[in-house]
Amino acid sequence: MMLRAFKAIAKGQELTISYRNPEDKSRTDYFKRENYECPCRLCVFEANESSHTQNKIQEELECIEKNLVKFHNLQGMVQNPVSFENVNEEGAATVTTGFLIQKVAREKETKVINEMVASFRKICELRRNHPGLNMALVTKKIIYNLGVELAKKELFKESLEIFEAVRAASYCALKINSSVLNLDSLITVSYLRLNDMEGVKKTIKVYKEDLVTAYGTVEAVKQICPILLTQLEDRNISFF
Repeated sequence: MMLRAFKAIAKGQELTISYRNPEDKSRTDYFKRENYECPCRLCVFEANESSHTQNKIQEELECIEKNLVKFHNLQGMVQNPVSFENVNEEGAATVTTGFLIQKVAREKETKVINEMVASFRKICELRRNHPGLNMALVTKKIIYNLGVELAKKELFKESLEIFEAVRAASYCALKINSSVLNLDSLITVSYLRLNDMEGVKKTIKVYKEDLVTAYGTVEAVKQICPILLTQLEDRNISFF
């Protein structure tokens, strides 16, 4: 078996493993059943956090989850508006055109997006002193999915904010996996679409370090995300 470390390890430093997935909220119940008190910084942090804060975070997550459903429904109305006729009791017909439905749906869509971004920022604010321990950002991929939807709407400033926050939280799991590498790609593309070349260079550097940790070589990006390489080449930017 071969293990790769993604941060420096001092001589004689104790190495530990995670008993449960840090993203899994049931781990605390598991530890209680086993009468085990985990001393890791995540468990200590969550044990000392107020139930009020945890409940508020859960409320915001549920709000985002519900609004994502509304958002998808509104998208269908925006993309495929259908005119319909409504007849009142007197027999008078009122026709609602597809254009009007589309206009109203777009307005509601914008409102829902703003509400979701606001909820995301509240979650970050509630744990502003511990961004790397904010597992709420990676639970059930709710926040990640929000970032993807915003990127599809070309709201790259907001999607970048989300992807970077999710990536910071993902590092708490002490592992470089496909999810983290995917976030590296999304963050790089977001900077690219925002024409922030300094951001692109910064993210590429991190991405390459993660690739070496996960696969031992940066060449792995050719199989993982060839589309990113094409987009960079179109801007005359070398990944390598």
